[in-house]
Amino acid sequence: MLAPHLADAAAIQVCGELAQEYLKRFGYDVFTPVTSLHWMGAWSHDEAQSAALISYGGTLAAIGGAVSVTTKSTHEAIGIPTPRANAEALRMTRMAIYMAYRIRLDGLAAFEQEKGLIRREVRAVVDKVLEMGDGDVAVGTLRGFESGILDIPWSPNRYVKSRVMPARDVDGALRILDPAAMPFPTDVLEVHAERLRRRAEREGVSYVPDLAVSSVYELSEALDRLMPFALKQDA
Repeated sequence: MLAPHLADAAAIQVCGELAQEYLKRFGYDVFTPVTSLHWMGAWSHDEAQSAALISYGGTLAAIGGAVSVTTKSTHEAIGIPTPRANAEALRMTRMAIYMAYRIRLDGLAAFEQEKGLIRREVRAVVDKVLEMGDGDVAVGTLRGFESGILDIPWSPNRYVKSRVMPARDVDGALRILDPAAMPFPTDVLEVHAERLRRRAEREGVSYVPDLAVSSVYELSEALDRLMPFALKQDA
C-alpha cells in the first residue's frame, strides 16, 4: 500500500531536486526553498478533524524536507479565522514538525518509485515548455498555458484552461484522472488510471467525474462516513 504521505513527501523532495536540475542547466546557482501547503480541498466543520489535518500537514512537511509551511486553521470551513485560531494552528504545525523532523523515507522502495514517477511527469511537461519557447522559459510558459500543456485544476485565473483533472487514488495519493493536453507519458498515465479505477470500484462511483469531486470533499466528510472505508481496506 502506498500511503498518501509517501506520495506527498516524494513530491516535496522532487520539487526541490528538479528545480535545482533545471536552474543549473541554464547556469544558475541559487537557493530554492520549497514550501508545503496544508490540504487544499474542502475542510471539515469539526475542529478536531481539522486539527488532525493541520498536524498531518506539519508532519508531511517535515518528512518531505520542506523549508517552510503555509498553514491553515480549524476555522477553514467556517470563515475568516480568529487570531487565536491562527496561533493555535501554528503551534499544532510546529509540534508536528518537531515530532517528525527526523523521519526519512529515502531508500523505501515505494517512496523511490513514487519519486521516479514524479520526475518523469515533471520533465515531460517542463521539457515541452522549453521546446515551445525555443529555450526561452517565459515565452514557453505563456505558450504552454495558451495550449494547455501547462495547466492547473480549477484555477481562478482566466488564462488557465483548468481542464486537467486530479483525484485521490485507492490509497489516498493524488493521481491524474484526465490529463487534458498535458504531455504525461502514456505508461505513467496507465499507473494513475489503474489506481484510480480501484478506488472507483471500491466506492461505487463513476470513474469520471464523480471521483474527482469526491476527492475534493473527502476529508471534509464526517468520520462515520470516512472510517468504514479505512477499516474495510485494512481488514
